[in-house]
Amino acid sequence: MTRRQAIHALFLLTGCLSAAGGIAAGGAGDGRLYYGPLSVEPSLRAEVAYDDNLFFSPEDTVDSWVTRIAPSLEGVIKLPGEEYLLGYRGDYGQFRQSSDDNYTDHTFDASAKLDLAHRHKLTLEGAYAMKHQGRGEGMTQGFDPETGDIPGFDPGGEPVTEPDRFTVTRVGGDYLFGARDSGNRLKLSANARRNKYSNHRERTRYRDYDSVGAGLTFYHQLFPATSLLLEVRADDIGYVRDYPETASLDSREIRYLAGAEWDITGTTSGTVKFGQVQKNFVDNSREDFSGLDWEVDVSWSPRSYSRFELGAARIEEETYGEGDFIDTMTYSLDWSHGWTELLQSTFGVSYSRESYQGIDRDQDTMDYRLALVYQWRHWLALELGADYSDSDSNVDWLMYDRNVVRLGATWSF
Repeated sequence: MTRRQAIHALFLLTGCLSAAGGIAAGGAGDGRLYYGPLSVEPSLRAEVAYDDNLFFSPEDTVDSWVTRIAPSLEGVIKLPGEEYLLGYRGDYGQFRQSSDDNYTDHTFDASAKLDLAHRHKLTLEGAYAMKHQGRGEGMTQGFDPETGDIPGFDPGGEPVTEPDRFTVTRVGGDYLFGARDSGNRLKLSANARRNKYSNHRERTRYRDYDSVGAGLTFYHQLFPATSLLLEVRADDIGYVRDYPETASLDSREIRYLAGAEWDITGTTSGTVKFGQVQKNFVDNSREDFSGLDWEVDVSWSPRSYSRFELGAARIEEETYGEGDFIDTMTYSLDWSHGWTELLQSTFGVSYSRESYQGIDRDQDTMDYRLALVYQWRHWLALELGADYSDSDSNVDWLMYDRNVVRLGATWSF
């Protein structure tokens, strides 16, 4: 299906659902159409943006106008003790000055939430995504738009003429024993993931990998809205192929965390965890890693129309080709504020530090985001935004500045 056909199909489906919803159930004012236990939420976002550094280049930058269209459709069935979800999200991008970088992304997901019995709950999730990494990102960082060469990961390879495309398959589930108002709760988790690239196989075939993980979390209720927690998580990561004459990147990660979670209705909620992470490689020629680990996700609303969100994490990311892995630390702060019933602003700032283990390479990136959203109609929101990124590195070809200005609109019910 082409992009034009997909857009026309979405408009047709939305129109049909709107007409049927008006007859069957009417509107509930929450963007959903209701048919008994089934609710459907269609939406469409369109955006035009100007990007002054399309390939994240330190110099001789390429700028372009970008058009993005993002349809989504979500259906939910709610029954006593059961909830089922099926959804689709699309992302279609066109670049006026660089049509080779046009992309089409799709994500399909499904989930089920089941109350099996008193104090027994089960959640199952699955997703399949067809995505891309733009030139200048991921394995093509430092991409030279004049020659198509990649100076770091594949300096002698074929010129890069289009984005890397890959698929991600995920399945997982949580089993929870205990009620929130009981003294103790226990959660068992399991998940599996497969990353597989679909083009540039002479280079990307060495980045295909599978991971399997499991976790155990114990909650102890300290106050009515606050619980302490102890958690252990483990992941086994295996690559389909190894670079010739290069040590295997297969590894095992394990985390030991302690912290708290809380949810004070209308004011604040969050989860804070601190502990230790270990990453051990199967091949002894690669150095194992151990260090402090943290995960912070806090939300605070001093007023009903104003909200702050704080996030921080340490992540051991898989390398794109150089070094053993990427030790990444991220920090973010976002503020959304409703000035009137129709006008809202959002502001965000984030910082990330990427340290490649096994080689001398570090990269620090600051991102700033600002947007104004005007709810012109209950079914139409208009947005004007700007993003700025500044990246510094001890590697010259990884340093860049980037500015993006965008105008968008979101249609919903």
